[in-house]
Amino acid sequence: MVRYRSWVNMRTGPTGHESIVYGLYSLYDVRDEIAKAKAAVDAEPRMAELDAAIPPYVTAYETLAPLIAQANGYYERADYKVDKMAEGKTLHVKLAPAGRAFLEERAKLEPLFAREKLKGDEAELALIEKREGRKARWVVANVMLRTRPVVELLPREAKPIVDLPAFDSALATYASAVRSMDEYAAAEPGSFSGFEGRPVS
Repeated sequence: MVRYRSWVNMRTGPTGHESIVYGLYSLYDVRDEIAKAKAAVDAEPRMAELDAAIPPYVTAYETLAPLIAQANGYYERADYKVDKMAEGKTLHVKLAPAGRAFLEERAKLEPLFAREKLKGDEAELALIEKREGRKARWVVANVMLRTRPVVELLPREAKPIVDLPAFDSALATYASAVRSMDEYAAAEPGSFSGFEGRPVS
């Protein structure tokens, strides 16, 4: 929808008088991923909030995807030049609310998914510490894990305003992890030489 929104007024829809018509991007075939997501909802371990958020997200995608495919074909074929944007206007009436509904469901899902991902990563970090102690592998994994919240809190199109208290907290945690890495490197010279692998992704 980002490409579509870059040239269409989402409130009024396409007019046929646009100076540039970019169309939309085609979608990947994600039927296998959708099937896995639906199956995961009823699988263990149960994650109540995340499990509840998956079905409406999938439904919103399944509503939007065929509209995007239809619109993408229409604009790729440049049919709007022939019918003076008639079908584009008709499609917009369905496309705009479907796109809005999908983005709303995604906005609900993303923080829940991020929270469960963080739990898994924290558990993996704890497992590394239990097996190996706070050595090179743990130190690198810890820095990588603390980097992600900082990056995710940076401004972006969907969320241009930064939550400064959360960002400051994430940055402080990241800085502490980097200091730990520096201290370990000073105490164990060469410990990171040839280090491979990214334990926490």
